[in-house]
Amino acid sequence: MSTQHDIIEHIDPEALTPHPDNSMKHGDGQITQLVASFEQFGFNGVIVIDESNVVLAGHGRRLAAIRAGMKTVPCLRRAGLSEAQKRAYIIADNQIGRNGEWDEAVLAQQLALLKDDGFDLDTLGIGADALASLADLGEAPTEQASDTEKAPPASPAIKRRRGVEAIEDVINERERQIAVEGWAPAHDDRYQAGELPRAAACYALHGCAPQQDDGCSSQWPFPAAWWKPGAPRRNLVKAAALLIAEIERLDRDAKRRAVIAEAAAKAAAKAAEKLDRAAAKSER
Repeated sequence: MSTQHDIIEHIDPEALTPHPDNSMKHGDGQITQLVASFEQFGFNGVIVIDESNVVLAGHGRRLAAIRAGMKTVPCLRRAGLSEAQKRAYIIADNQIGRNGEWDEAVLAQQLALLKDDGFDLDTLGIGADALASLADLGEAPTEQASDTEKAPPASPAIKRRRGVEAIEDVINERERQIAVEGWAPAHDDRYQAGELPRAAACYALHGCAPQQDDGCSSQWPFPAAWWKPGAPRRNLVKAAALLIAEIERLDRDAKRRAVIAEAAAKAAAKAAEKLDRAAAKSER
């Protein structure tokens, strides 16, 4: 894409044409939320258009501006894009913003502060059910960890669903298993006979009844040196992390099988098509 100066034009939203290939739907509820946002914060951002005033980004904002009775809206014109680039940009603009994840503990805290300030949370675009769930998360009591074994901080790639200590500890343990123990996906994929859930069961049972023999020799599926029980809660955290590892392994296996099945189906279809062409040729 060539470098160009960004020039903001103010155009009547009624004069803008929605792109016919826009695949993102904007329901009445979202438009209502956008109108409320405009009233609270103003029209922040721009609508991206092409040289013919066709909207490339900001279809929902255009509809909300019309409903709000706005006479002009700020528009950024992008000229010179190919039709393929325009279609790709529409998809990217809609999707990339959806790929982020909330740090729910921080979000719940901020929502609680805004609520205390008397701020109308409906203008934030978060649904009522999500607001109720986050309110519960913000009010949930935290319990200090009693185990002496500490997992390393989670990497940004797995930093999600914060605020519930048990969930956070399981995610951190899964990261520790990968970084410290070497239980990466390639390693886990070697064990397809139920070893991971059996190991999880050993830790879970030991977590419920730590007075039992630490060996778990009858069920432990790995070398004895790998058996490292600790405090009951720690054992349950390890069990949960091992179950996550097994679920991830099953998901990877299912994807591989789907790829193989798709390739086989395509090969069969091509073979059948080739036979049909040969049969048709022989009949001539």
